[in-house]
Amino acid sequence: MSALRSALQRRVLNARIMNGILRCLERQSTFNSFYISRPVHTGAKNGESGNTSRSAQNYHPGYTKPKVIIRGASCFKSTPNHPTHTVKNWSFTTPKPPEHHRIFVGGLSKYTTEESMRAYFNKFGFVKDCDIDRDQSTGLPKKTGYVEFESCGQANRAIESFPHVIDGQEVGVRPYFNNFKKNQIIVHGLPQDTSQIALRKFYSQFGQVTHCIISRDEGNISRGYAFVSFKSGKAVDLALNSLPHCIDGKEISDVHRTRSDRKRELTLRVFDLSLETTEESLREFYSRFGQLTRCELNLNPKTEVRYGTVAFSKQEELDRALDAEPHVIDGSEVFLKYLTSELDLYIRAVPEGMTIESLEKFFSKYGELRDCRFNKSLTDQNNAYVCFASIDAVNRALADRPHFVKGKLVKTTFANRARQAAFSLFIGSLPENATEKSLVETFSKFGKLVHWQLRDDGKLNQSAPYGFVSYGSAEEALTALNNGPHLIEGTTLDVRKAKEVVASLKEEYVDKSEN
Repeated sequence: MSALRSALQRRVLNARIMNGILRCLERQSTFNSFYISRPVHTGAKNGESGNTSRSAQNYHPGYTKPKVIIRGASCFKSTPNHPTHTVKNWSFTTPKPPEHHRIFVGGLSKYTTEESMRAYFNKFGFVKDCDIDRDQSTGLPKKTGYVEFESCGQANRAIESFPHVIDGQEVGVRPYFNNFKKNQIIVHGLPQDTSQIALRKFYSQFGQVTHCIISRDEGNISRGYAFVSFKSGKAVDLALNSLPHCIDGKEISDVHRTRSDRKRELTLRVFDLSLETTEESLREFYSRFGQLTRCELNLNPKTEVRYGTVAFSKQEELDRALDAEPHVIDGSEVFLKYLTSELDLYIRAVPEGMTIESLEKFFSKYGELRDCRFNKSLTDQNNAYVCFASIDAVNRALADRPHFVKGKLVKTTFANRARQAAFSLFIGSLPENATEKSLVETFSKFGKLVHWQLRDDGKLNQSAPYGFVSYGSAEEALTALNNGPHLIEGTTLDVRKAKEVVASLKEEYVDKSEN
């Protein structure tokens, strides 16, 4: 009797365990169907397959039954759509929704809700799930979302039935897969009246187009650029090798691949290296700032210039390296080039409550935007990046500083801080009556000024007023530097590279602290 009682108790305990597991999975998954089996072996030895005499099966429609191989006591063979889990001697398989049941929807109106999107796509088939992406920091809806159908055929009908108009705005639809940017191009300079149908028809000559969306503002007016995704990389190459493109009577040459990731923006180029510097010493120096994903020495075959390439794994690590300038490796002070886009602006300490939408709306007046995103810093301040489509737009934005978005000051600078330092000049020994206007008049003759600043705060060991001017290129900055002396109100100015001034101040600070 005691043996029978123990067996019954074990059976009840196992049942309770399984009921708890099922309840958890039902809450966490939109697919409440599972393949569950408790194997009971009939003479199988360890490592051999046994027969399963008891199983409870429930499959979601459209899924293939996985092969079940029992090894030892309780292991199942998983399939990609059926990951297997084991608890004691119970194994169960949860189906994973295949991506071809889902579609991605881009370019949604700000008035679109999950309900209106579901109502629209229900005409193509039964909509099982529908969601609009939201900004993690503000909770506000973005312009993208996804719809999940019951079958692949329904999803395909929705994709092929373009154009789609939801709440008065034309949207783009494509299959839901994660690596679509791999075969995506961005097309700039489109005529205002170009439609998605015309755009898709034009690019279909190069290969199958899986996604096509024209960027539009809140008034449903085209911003003049679009994203086109192909099924294969060969189609992308063919399209890019066939430039210029003629769309609706306009010749377009500004067509290029989109960035599928931001790995390039975590990379530094290191110049002016000592002849003694090796790959090992380079790695040893930069490893102090974080984990390196790449570290190598290179030689430009055309200029025979020796330089290093260092890539970090996180933005915070790269920021630490840039904040520690100047860098001295093997006795030589090196020059850094930050491989971010020269079209990016960095916004430090975005005011509380500011949204991506408000930043996009404000900065789009200077030119076409490619990207706008938040980035958390090490100090938990909410920083942001704004990427323009042209350097002229960047210069217009910088020249119009300070910026006030919804009445709040936002501080903008080059995303590439090394680039800004290379293009900036320190202006010392200014007369007491110097103004920003006189500063601009004196130095704008050598090139386009994108930033200028006049200060009289006694810092930088300067008793007289001083300032900074920044150019759009290193060539313009060098032209101004080499065409001295410069005078304002009859006073000869002290003009030097801004980077050299900052470096000398750091050396003085170190000397004082050691003494």
